[in-house]
Amino acid sequence: MKKIIDPKSDEQTRVGKATTDSVVINIHKAKHNFLIPFVFGKKILDAGCGAGWSIKLLEPYFQSAVGLDGNAKAIEIAHSLNIANTSFVLTDLHDFDLADKNFEAAISVDVIQQMVDPQRYLITIKKHLKENGALIVITPNIAKTKNTNPVHYREYDKITLVEELSRQFKVLNVLGLLKNDGSARLRFLWHFDPFKIRNYLPKTICSLTRKIFYIPGQNELSPDNYPITTELRDAYSFIAICVNNRPNLN
Repeated sequence: MKKIIDPKSDEQTRVGKATTDSVVINIHKAKHNFLIPFVFGKKILDAGCGAGWSIKLLEPYFQSAVGLDGNAKAIEIAHSLNIANTSFVLTDLHDFDLADKNFEAAISVDVIQQMVDPQRYLITIKKHLKENGALIVITPNIAKTKNTNPVHYREYDKITLVEELSRQFKVLNVLGLLKNDGSARLRFLWHFDPFKIRNYLPKTICSLTRKIFYIPGQNELSPDNYPITTELRDAYSFIAICVNNRPNLN
């Protein structure tokens, strides 16, 4: 197999190193809880699986899965997870060609913003989806992230995301993942502490401050702190629900 690695598909982003950060963990869980109805009992394609964590979280729900990524280390880790009814393939996400072109659903979790050519990426996914198969695309909201991640070629607002996706798919809806974890209030407080004096304060004072401003601690967070709603203005990520309503030209 031809091995093509996207130069911006860096090790940390694609490998997905283990984290104990409760915010990161619960955001991931919220995203994948949302995906369950779309993959339940189906043959699915994860186009940009990284180290396989999405498929691992969804393992109890799908019938079978194929995960694709362009990072060799990520695929090696994914194989080590020993996920049932799943295979992982090292390939160029812009131009993969699998024998099976009849997947019932595809997921793209925080991947499209890393694609050099997102249209080639979407066309290739489309070729592998059955007619009326679902594609769920999750990607950051540029209004929140400001396109500052060095491995992101392009981030989207709702309009540009719909424009991108609708060239290949029918976009049924775009939802937003919100952060109700007190992080906005925390950032507001940090403006009054430019010298980071908070790092030297007793934990009891920091804990009291969190309680006064309703900022939960790491061990108090859950996926419920990251609801997925129709509210897009303050969304941390967009979730686009698409369907392959056009015939594939394989």
